[in-house]
Amino acid sequence: MSNKSTPNPFEKIESSIPFHHWLGLKVVQYEKGKVTCRLPFKEEFIGNFVSGFYHGGVLSGALDAVAGTTAASEIYPDKTMDRLSTMDIRVDFMKPVLGKDIHIHGEVRSSGKRSIFVRMWVTYPDDDKVLVEGRVVMNVRS
Repeated sequence: MSNKSTPNPFEKIESSIPFHHWLGLKVVQYEKGKVTCRLPFKEEFIGNFVSGFYHGGVLSGALDAVAGTTAASEIYPDKTMDRLSTMDIRVDFMKPVLGKDIHIHGEVRSSGKRSIFVRMWVTYPDDDKVLVEGRVVMNVRS
């Protein structure tokens, strides 16, 4: 996993991509093909104002962002993130996500010259129970 003495190669992603920056997404662990990000809760993320649950679109967008970061960890440093784009995404909501910080994990399941398949899932930082799960196919442009 990440080492505190090693610079985080994803800091530029966190600060340069406006959506990632707005979300506040931070890479907390990484290795080739595996990434864990922390998503700090914001009031703007609420979709159900009665119960305080996250909006599904925020979760879907955050899963897509983590998928891109995970795919980038697979191809870096040979290729850069500008070579990646989402071709297909599927998100399954298993449990409502309460309005608090969450972790979003990504793992490359298969990688080829033209596509990368990534599995993502959402947990609370102190619990491994999967709340939301997704799969993405990323296009890798040559």
